[in-house]
Amino acid sequence: MKGMTLFFKKWIGVLGWCYLMQSMAYAAYSLPREEENHFVSFFLGDTFVVNAHAFTYALEYYRTLVYPFGVSFEYENVPHNKEGITENEQFTLLLVHLPNQTYIAAGPGFKWSSGAPSAWLGRLSTGYIFSLPHAIEVIPNINFDWVTRQHNEIVFGVSMGKRF
Repeated sequence: MKGMTLFFKKWIGVLGWCYLMQSMAYAAYSLPREEENHFVSFFLGDTFVVNAHAFTYALEYYRTLVYPFGVSFEYENVPHNKEGITENEQFTLLLVHLPNQTYIAAGPGFKWSSGAPSAWLGRLSTGYIFSLPHAIEVIPNINFDWVTRQHNEIVFGVSMGKRF
């Protein structure tokens, strides 16, 4: 048992060193979003609210301000939510790019639908950016929404779009 513990400690150290070296290499080259400041995408996913879920789609526009900071404007639609009505959401998020193509974003939004009161909400989002040829990006992401006077939501899915 003692040998196994020593083995794992050794490999954790080796993996930590590899991560550090990779992070240093990451800092040495420029990323696509540093050079192409605009990104437009389409999101497909699912919204989870209190033991229910609903199909969700969105349009997103992203602009790099000063790398690693950017701003995103999003319009999201849930055509048939848990009450059976269509709901719309708009967000403005501030993004911070982290090492290894990940990001974290946060910002305010507004939610409205027919038959329900409007609500302010806040969103915390994270995702991983897969850069493909021809300036295409695929981004699996997860979003946590805090909604006033309603239940909080978890939205996850995939964005696909193009940098320009």
